[in-house]
Amino acid sequence: MLETQPFPETQKPSHLLDKLELLAPAGTIEVFEAAVQSGADAIYIGAPMANARALAKHFSFEEIAALVSFAHKNGVKVYVAMNSLIKNDELGAVVTSLSIFEGIGVDAVIIQDLGIYSIARRYFPRLRLHASTLLGAHNSLAVKKMADMGFARIVLAREMGISEIEAAGGVSRAELEVFVHGAMCFSYSGLCLASSFLGGKSGLRGRCVQPCRRKYSWKGKHKGSPNGYFFSMNDLNGIHFLKAIQEAGVNSLKIEGRMRSLQYIKNVVKAYRLVIDHDSSADSLETAQGYLARAMGRKTSAGFFSLPQQEDIISSHHSGNIGLFMGSISQISGNKAVLDLQADIEVGDRLRIHSEDSGERNSFTVRNIWLAQKPVSSATKQTQVSIEVPASAKSSDPVYKVDTADSRLVAAQPQQVNWQQFKKDIVKEKSRKRIKTITDELSSVVSLPRPTPNRRVDTPQRHMSKGFSRKKDVSHKIDKKLFRPALPLWLKVDSFIQLRKLPRDHFFSRIVVLLTHDSFSQFKRSGVSGLSPKMICWSLPPVIHEANVRFYREAISLLLNKGYCDWQLGHFSQSGFFEDYSRSQGADPLPVSFPGKKIKSRKPRYQKVTYHGNYTLNCINSYSLEELQRQGLRTAQIAIEADRQVVSSLAANGRIEKGVTVYGFPSLLTARASLDVFKTSAELISPKGESFLLKEVEGVTQVISQQPFSLLDYIGELHELGVGYGVVDLTNTAQVRDPLGEVLSRIAGKKRHRRLSTFNYNGTLF
Repeated sequence: MLETQPFPETQKPSHLLDKLELLAPAGTIEVFEAAVQSGADAIYIGAPMANARALAKHFSFEEIAALVSFAHKNGVKVYVAMNSLIKNDELGAVVTSLSIFEGIGVDAVIIQDLGIYSIARRYFPRLRLHASTLLGAHNSLAVKKMADMGFARIVLAREMGISEIEAAGGVSRAELEVFVHGAMCFSYSGLCLASSFLGGKSGLRGRCVQPCRRKYSWKGKHKGSPNGYFFSMNDLNGIHFLKAIQEAGVNSLKIEGRMRSLQYIKNVVKAYRLVIDHDSSADSLETAQGYLARAMGRKTSAGFFSLPQQEDIISSHHSGNIGLFMGSISQISGNKAVLDLQADIEVGDRLRIHSEDSGERNSFTVRNIWLAQKPVSSATKQTQVSIEVPASAKSSDPVYKVDTADSRLVAAQPQQVNWQQFKKDIVKEKSRKRIKTITDELSSVVSLPRPTPNRRVDTPQRHMSKGFSRKKDVSHKIDKKLFRPALPLWLKVDSFIQLRKLPRDHFFSRIVVLLTHDSFSQFKRSGVSGLSPKMICWSLPPVIHEANVRFYREAISLLLNKGYCDWQLGHFSQSGFFEDYSRSQGADPLPVSFPGKKIKSRKPRYQKVTYHGNYTLNCINSYSLEELQRQGLRTAQIAIEADRQVVSSLAANGRIEKGVTVYGFPSLLTARASLDVFKTSAELISPKGESFLLKEVEGVTQVISQQPFSLLDYIGELHELGVGYGVVDLTNTAQVRDPLGEVLSRIAGKKRHRRLSTFNYNGTLF
């Protein structure tokens, strides 16, 4: 074991005395140079691997070294984003990257994966770590936890209002960073499963195919628009909130857009630089708006800065394309399309066509323009022109300008950054002995995935061969002595009503109850009939808004005093809810007060709180699980989007007990947006025929697949792989008829059932 140094703690900065940092993105060397020249104080770029824009062109290590040198000579900092989830077989590349970044002197590394955090903390203590927005810092509890972990900076969730940002700033020793301009995801970062569920391309690994940008339609008859881009968020524009953001305790203003053009980055950086330097004066704001108009982004809104209002965050009638709207194709003949121009056009401009039918986007460069059948080099708006278009273009498709000919000429000019001179430095960094030493040490803990059976268990006979004991047909009445699945199963619900059909002789080893205002009210009214506190594990949702923190503190305190000491955490920071209880063991009960009905509370029997991790902790490598164990968790679920190879590589490694969700209706999009256009409990249909349901709980909007996924046919295989338990998740099933009966019937193999999705288990998590 290498000798490690303690992770350096950060001191709380004097937020209001420090100058706001303007942080810009860059996806190419040309854009990086433009961001420096336009006035950025710092620039963030993607690592060669493990960044949340994996579909973008990667920088090489030599290029990153050159960019760091160029930036530092100009007084600009460079942050490298390694904010993707990592599999076990990618850990060696992570070690190499971290070692090189430390060697070339990057100013910070932005991370999401707790496994990368664990490795960096242990072996590269000099590296400054920033907590990515994908880590889910959406309340003061999360911010405090991340600061205590040693993160020098925390990138807050984009869904926070000004008052919530201020509450977070009041508890943090770390710096705070907020997005102020650029794209907005409909879902909270770190909780979007839509792209992965619908095709295995994980947004948490930078491969999102943006199903939220598609057009959806409501099933049946409903008031209002029958279809629209209901999840396609407008871009964020926070330029009018800069003073309030700074007063809330923020250090850094972040512009989104590592895949945006030079034209976009240059103009947006200039706009914010102007407003910051002139203290948000009226003149500077007016000039800045001109720069932003030339950036050719989407339609903008104030996002969530104006909470509780949510004005213009979504334009459901608009496709949400990046770019300046040029018009819709009025007619098409061969490869020529006719446009009534809504903006000027020039040969060399970059355009994008959006297909209304499929939702696909196709970009191309303008090669020829015809005005009244005559070739021209440019044309002004309000004229009708013909242009060459890709073969996929159709009549009525909208066309957008995403880059200008002038901007592309600038991008083609010789670069100031010379990366070739850093080749020898990178070779030297890659050959450092410590890289092999660390990699060998990691490999000694993480064994290679072992071969898996790769077979289904879908009949009663196969159930018996995989460790089931069954002597007769079973239904809701199950004799535990006659029937027990090979893999211990937990049952998760969000209402005590769902437990009414639970057989007295059920085989579930634990009942998990999602703690909400509704379930807590049910508990206060009726308690938990027939179930001891040792059987119940209360579960916390992954998103708890600042306004609800007090409710959860009080509810948790009462339940602890009633003897409920098993808790499933939806976010790793939620262990902070239990600090007071841990300190008060053996003392008088914590004071609890609730309006309404009084609850008789016996003298508490203090015992240690046991933590279990939900799948929302996003673990797909062994070192993220190890970090959770170090933080006190006894069990943790492997990420719900994991494939068979990932499950196999994790199940047999490490000391923490691993679980897998084996049935459920997961929330594919978990959002704060709540608009009049939404119809909760109504069915939505995608362009590909997929069916979804909208629901709202605790101020959080969820988009749920109408079809569950199931690994119930594989519980014997999971047991063989070393999985400790499976979770049957019946949350989000209010609209489903007898979901418990369906599950019990499937487990028992009583009859043949239709095949369900296995999520990514039988595929590949990209």
